[in-house]
Amino acid sequence: GLKHLPWAAIHQEAGQPAVLYSSESKNVTAIMRHEYPSMAPLPSIPLTETIHSVQGGEFDAHGFLHISAFHLDVYGCNMYELDVSGTSAHPLRAAYTLSTLLGPAGFMEVEGLVFTDAALVVSFNLWYYLKGIVTISPPP
Repeated sequence: GLKHLPWAAIHQEAGQPAVLYSSESKNVTAIMRHEYPSMAPLPSIPLTETIHSVQGGEFDAHGFLHISAFHLDVYGCNMYELDVSGTSAHPLRAAYTLSTLLGPAGFMEVEGLVFTDAALVVSFNLWYYLKGIVTISPPP
């Protein structure tokens, strides 16, 4: 079971019950799932790569789960897009460095994510000096 709950995201596919997705923060090797709102456990989704220090998770309009992490992985990534629609043991679709997208200030600790119809909204910390919210719109 969970010891911590650094993030939770609820997703419901057409004709299916709602599912709550979550994980621990450190050394995440699987995404945990529970029926929502009953919280009955469902099988976890194993990851092919460990994600360190998960900070937030949110579904986009296409049903893909996006997870942000505090630490960059060995490839320099701290943002992950996962396809959790099936029982695939390889849900990773894309990985990139969100810190780079947030501007020339360098590393920023991504905290939470929200998708709107037109953009990704991210809350972040730049150590103790700056806290903020950034809206990232896709290119036209």
